[in-house]
Parts: sequence; C-alpha cells; structure tokens
Amino acid sequence: TVNWIATALRILLCDPALRSSLSGGHLSVDDALDLVLWRFPPTQNFPARYATRDMRFGGQDIRAGDMLILGLAAANADPEVLP
Repeated sequence: TVNWIATALRILLCDPALRSSLSGGHLSVDDALDLVLWRFPPTQNFPARYATRDMRFGGQDIRAGDMLILGLAAANADPEVLP
C-alpha cells in the first residue's frame, strides 16, 4: 500500500496529462489509482515456475523443465488493451 501511494503521487507529479485528467474531472480518483496499478504494478515479476511438459505458447516452444517467469509489468503493456 505504501508503494502504491508513493507511486501514485510520483505519477501525478510527473505526468501532466494524468494530472490534468484527474483535476479536470475527466478521470475519477478510483480510475486514476487503477491506472497506476495497471502501469506500475507493485509486484513486477512473480517467482519462477517450471514447465511440466513440452508445449507451444504464444508462438514459442516451451520444453519441460524450462523456467518461466510471469512479468506483470510486461503483461500490462499491451497497447490493444490499454492504449
């Protein structure tokens, strides 16, 4: 929670467009906080997991035993979801 508040304040101070949207009433506080969590999640990466079988995922071959890391920061950067 402390990191979330600090990040939200930093973004509000450094991002004129977000600050303008919030102060102009175009963006609610809830939406602004959701946006901060979306763009700057407090947990960037989760601990590694290992594939239990061979598979193909997202056009990539994954072999049993390969280490996989879930990166929320990368997952939240899809321009088709949040332009």
